[in-house]
Amino acid sequence: RDIVAHFPYPVIRFFILTGHYRMPINFSDELLRAAQTSLQRISTCAANLKFNLEGDAEGDGSADEELIKAVEESKNSFIAHMDDDLNTADAITDIFGLVKTANTAVSSGKASKAALKQAYDILLEITGVLGIELSAEEDNGIPAEITELVEQRAAAKKNKDFAEADRIRDLITSKG
Repeated sequence: RDIVAHFPYPVIRFFILTGHYRMPINFSDELLRAAQTSLQRISTCAANLKFNLEGDAEGDGSADEELIKAVEESKNSFIAHMDDDLNTADAITDIFGLVKTANTAVSSGKASKAALKQAYDILLEITGVLGIELSAEEDNGIPAEITELVEQRAAAKKNKDFAEADRIRDLITSKG
């Protein structure tokens, strides 16, 4: 009850999953904050994938091969780690491998919607196995102004106006 007063249940669940069930758990505010940040990183990746899937811009597919390979490797490795005495700590490492590659593909703007959809579906599938609910967290309260700026940046990148895209990115970053 003391922990729940400071951290929501999904963060506590994620924190517990980062260790092996046979090992003792050391609780600290610092470790729980790190778990909260990690969980937010996964949620942000899912939200970014979903946002790009719903948008009009589509990449040329040049990042598809790397993304699809990472999706398959992450899923297979995740299954192997779960089969290895329910090794959730290493399974979460596989999730972060997928998150890193997906974030790279999204930021490059070169992945096709089909590849992004595959990454999104697998991310939801493997996080769902661990009870990490991302679907409820996808609507993270991004203000309409920021969403509009992101769309303008995507359009600028598509038109190869990289100076404008960089300016908009800096504006978004300055607004937090």
